[in-house]
Amino acid sequence: MAQTDNEEDTLDLFQEPEGYYKEREKPADVTHRTLSGEILQLHLSSQNPLWGHLLWQGGRTIADYLEMNRAQYVQDKTVLELGAGAGLPSLICAINGAKQVVVTDYPDAELIDNLRANIRDCSLLPENASNLAATGYIWGGDSSDLTSYLEPGQRSLGFDLVILADLLFNHSEHGKLLQSIRRTLKRSKDAQALVFFTPYRPWLLQKDLAFFDLARDDGFVVEKILEKQMDKVMFEEDPGVSIRFLYVRCTCPDLVNFRMRPFGGLYSVIEFDGETLPLRMPDGSRPLWTGSRRESDRTLMMHFVH
Repeated sequence: MAQTDNEEDTLDLFQEPEGYYKEREKPADVTHRTLSGEILQLHLSSQNPLWGHLLWQGGRTIADYLEMNRAQYVQDKTVLELGAGAGLPSLICAINGAKQVVVTDYPDAELIDNLRANIRDCSLLPENASNLAATGYIWGGDSSDLTSYLEPGQRSLGFDLVILADLLFNHSEHGKLLQSIRRTLKRSKDAQALVFFTPYRPWLLQKDLAFFDLARDDGFVVEKILEKQMDKVMFEEDPGVSIRFLYVRCTCPDLVNFRMRPFGGLYSVIEFDGETLPLRMPDGSRPLWTGSRRESDRTLMMHFVH
């Protein structure tokens, strides 16, 4: 039966305008050069709200740190990584002699498939490597699936090392992250959780650092062991931040105009063009932070033990 003009007009109401459906951005590949000079090729997931489409500064930094200190942290150790993204630190651990590595992220099929693809395609791992497994895990959830990858006699004990790289910006998840560490970290004087983070939003640094206050309250011993100036910022499109209406564009690699210095173990002084401003002003107020997301020029690394 032929359609009338009115029927055609009605059908047009339900047709999407041209260009409405945009093609999903294709996943990218990135490279990481190990300290020994070898190149790791990593697949990233397509752009999604779970942030698996980026290789974060903290992931690169902790990978280098673990490679440099593999005798202490990696060799013949059992390792768990939370919120792994592309899984770079876990790959470095598996390459450098870890007994068993379990690399996890949110149980999204694309994220976990991507982790498994990075394991499969890693040329620095022996073929059919059995010491590295990828699985989904929701922070704060039951950890029995994670410890099931350990040898039977070790499952009730937990992991020697738990890795968190650039996860602290998830402020609402701090409690769940600590629950996961509590449930999976071996109760041993040598077992540690390594936490690397970059203050990508420096005006929220105190909320990032609140994670460590919670850790102390939960009975962990927290120690700051590394602070590193990054070669470049991660989000080039960000315009910067403002401090008392003084706007600064952070250019790299020489970040001299805007710097945060440690004092008493925490960032407590802001240096601006040679002038220092305390985090608390004489009237008791704090300096005003505004502007879009911009990491400071440093990545911090903390570790803590039971």
